[in-house]
Amino acid sequence: MTDNTEMCAVPVRFADGSIPGEALAVIHAADWPMVKDRLANVHARRPDGALYVGWLPEDGGPWLWEVERTRETGGIVWTASFSSGVPATAVAAFLRALTAPAGADGAACADVAAADATLRGAGWQVHDAGTPPWDGYDEGTTPWQVLARHGEGDLKLAFLDVRSNDAIGDIGPDDAPLPRAWPAWALACAAGPAGPVEWWAELGRETPADAVAAFLAAVTAADLVNRPIDELSAPVRRRFA
Repeated sequence: MTDNTEMCAVPVRFADGSIPGEALAVIHAADWPMVKDRLANVHARRPDGALYVGWLPEDGGPWLWEVERTRETGGIVWTASFSSGVPATAVAAFLRALTAPAGADGAACADVAAADATLRGAGWQVHDAGTPPWDGYDEGTTPWQVLARHGEGDLKLAFLDVRSNDAIGDIGPDDAPLPRAWPAWALACAAGPAGPVEWWAELGRETPADAVAAFLAAVTAADLVNRPIDELSAPVRRRFA
């Protein structure tokens, strides 16, 4: 039987995130114990218990992936949360950085200046203070914030150097959930700066900078991947089909 599925080449940022194989393979290669619960969610924890990764397709919550770094004495150091639609290759890149020696305990982004320099160096367009807000952003840059976009505005990012759960601004979906620990990085993907959000990610203030950089490099990769056209949202189909 011939497969007549119509395919469409799209950038990696619009690749399917529902198949976790590549990301779970990183955990398996690191020899972390993994268990599947009765709902078929997958939970993995570093042997010392200090780093948890959950793939939660049947959890009923807002996040498909949750990563949590905890202290030996208890309490959360940082969390990273990824909605459905986040490419599995990007989650794999993030986890690969964490499973490297000392990866989960690496230095975080120091401040706004460091975030600004990192993003400009990686090809992001960073909003300059005193200039009008961009399409899709409610506000311009403040001294405690970096706003950036990539490519044609499909990727919108905010970095915050202020301890506030409501300071991310309107770059994500209206119902974007709050993370369990103070967020610093918030990233939204859409088909164009004013399009509806395809996926959403939040990474805590102390998330290692190398892991953040690996994730951002993966979602901004220029590679194209083939996806069944009927699995794409209408805005993505109009853009690339």
